[in-house]
Amino acid sequence: MQADLGDWYCAHEVVGVLLDQDRLQAALDVLRPFVDSGWWEAVKTLADILEQRGRRDEAIALVRPYAEVGDRLAVARLAGMLSRQGRVDDVIALLRPGIEDWYLAEALVELTAGQGRDGEVTALLRGLVEAKQRQAAPRFAEPRNAETLLATVLERQGRVDDAVALLHEHLRGDGVGAVNVLKHLADILARHGRETQLRDFVAGAGGEYAAYRLAAHLEGQGRLREAVEALRPFTAGGSRNPAAMLAELLTRHGRVDEAIAVLRPVAVPMGGDGWTVRMLWTLLADQGRVDEALTVIDDLAVEAGGMSTEPFLERILLLAYCGRFDQAIVELRNHREADTWYMVGYLADVLADAGRLDEAVAVLSSSDHHVVHATALATLLIRQGRVAEAVEILHNRVLLPNPDDPWASLPAD
Repeated sequence: MQADLGDWYCAHEVVGVLLDQDRLQAALDVLRPFVDSGWWEAVKTLADILEQRGRRDEAIALVRPYAEVGDRLAVARLAGMLSRQGRVDDVIALLRPGIEDWYLAEALVELTAGQGRDGEVTALLRGLVEAKQRQAAPRFAEPRNAETLLATVLERQGRVDDAVALLHEHLRGDGVGAVNVLKHLADILARHGRETQLRDFVAGAGGEYAAYRLAAHLEGQGRLREAVEALRPFTAGGSRNPAAMLAELLTRHGRVDEAIAVLRPVAVPMGGDGWTVRMLWTLLADQGRVDEALTVIDDLAVEAGGMSTEPFLERILLLAYCGRFDQAIVELRNHREADTWYMVGYLADVLADAGRLDEAVAVLSSSDHHVVHATALATLLIRQGRVAEAVEILHNRVLLPNPDDPWASLPAD
């Protein structure tokens, strides 16, 4: 079998089957060669299985050597195991040396929650914050999450004023509002019902990020009009993110026409920002206004200089979304780039969505780019019950990579 030949993905699936059959030892035997090779993914998988079956000491012994050589993933994993055994002293001792790593600092905060050690954790984090402030560029010093983690611990100690003051001070000293700090401060203010402070923050340094949290807070209280008013000022001037947030808010409350009106001014020609176009045409299509949605895409294409590939494919997605499969298939077949690998893939997808699996298989099988589409073709064959053919295609995809495959590895120099 492929698992015996070193295929991890096959081995992982085999292990799942064996565990479902309660054949633990057989599953461990499958994993052992991968673990013996020193591969962390296999070690983690085996450790999880052992721990889940009550063999916690074996799991810890398996992970510990990797943690001792400084593997941050292993350190965090071992800390989690120790925490689940109630060994908080060992957790802190393990994580303390590495808390300048944001990942391990975050693990320390999460794993000590409710363990009565917040004072000690606060002292450690405050030391990090103070050390950062002594750096030439505090904003870029590590760990970058030191302030938000310290605020988290202060908040869970009930020291909300201290947490708020810390984050405000960080924003002032930083000179530039870090988005994570802005969001964290707004969250604290909202969680503790400090609406006046939150509104002041929106009007000041918090800006649109604080406005998102204020709107959510107001919506949760049933104050929809105020929630809309909190976001509306930030939608001016073609700002897409606030417009999208406002459109989603309005849509949740059945005010779809207003949501569409909000999105229209920010729907720009595709080219990295096409997600607002998709939001707009989805809302229109859901209202049965398909032709209007198509016109939006066509007009944007004209504005961008013509129906390039990106708006064309957006148009195809819209047609398929609305069940106009025949029209989408005709337009794909007639496109000037119909023979390219990506257009072939889209055509097969639309055919499959239309329930025309035989045609989809034929398109991918006859294409000059069939190796690129091996996985998609195998998936279709499996849907038809042709599993053996699918397996053979995937084997060939691994053994005989297509040199024209855009995802193929480049040869070494």
